[in-house]
Amino acid sequence: MLFSTEALVLRCMDTSDYDRILTLLTPEQGRISVIAKGVRSPRSRFASACQPYVYGSYEIYRKGDTNWLRGGSVIEFFSDIRADIEKLSLSAYISDVAAEVTGELVPAVDILRMTLNTLYAIAKEIRPAADIKAVYEFRAAGYAGYMPDISHCALCRSDNAGVTYLDVMNGRLVCPVCLNRQPAAEPQEDSDPVYERSILMPLSAPALAGARYALSALPERMFSFRITDPAACREFHRAAEAYLLNHLERGFDSLNFYKSLVG
Repeated sequence: MLFSTEALVLRCMDTSDYDRILTLLTPEQGRISVIAKGVRSPRSRFASACQPYVYGSYEIYRKGDTNWLRGGSVIEFFSDIRADIEKLSLSAYISDVAAEVTGELVPAVDILRMTLNTLYAIAKEIRPAADIKAVYEFRAAGYAGYMPDISHCALCRSDNAGVTYLDVMNGRLVCPVCLNRQPAAEPQEDSDPVYERSILMPLSAPALAGARYALSALPERMFSFRITDPAACREFHRAAEAYLLNHLERGFDSLNFYKSLVG
């Protein structure tokens, strides 16, 4: 079966002097692997479309469970990313997350659009890189099925205007009053104590507002906010990363490399 699709190249793995395997994120079929024969040859017509973080149009032949590249052309090369090692390393992490939260042959229209918007934001520096990263992490977690409820304290239902805590593993907010409340010796069956093993990330009011915006904004507006307080920015950044990585139950080498560059 021969079919055409637009796709984002998430990863490339060289398999010989001339061949590579592409991991593509497509709107209709989600994440797919494609064998690209001869694309590493200097004479290949499709070499530019078979680079990481390229958005292109591809012709693919499927035989059984194997996909073979028959043609490709570039729609967006994101050249600004390739000129900066920090942008390149952050894009690698974003692409790794996209690959992790998508499935093979499962439609991925929303996550593809979000990932393209994020790569554009990185390339054009429309927001600080740490803000872009945090927004993507929160939204990717929601896409993967781990959407937190941060509308109010999960225990007392109050909308505390001061510091609250993101209960990472339970995907909820806990206010300071409930956090400090001493549990009864014999908890009732309907009680919901905060356990010592909980991962609690403090969120001041500006950081919480940023998290709420990141999770609820329309895709085309997801970077249209600003947290002016530096301490609140750091809370927002730390909470987003902790939330995503703990729910995915893994880390990423690309993230470690990016953090080694930016400190």
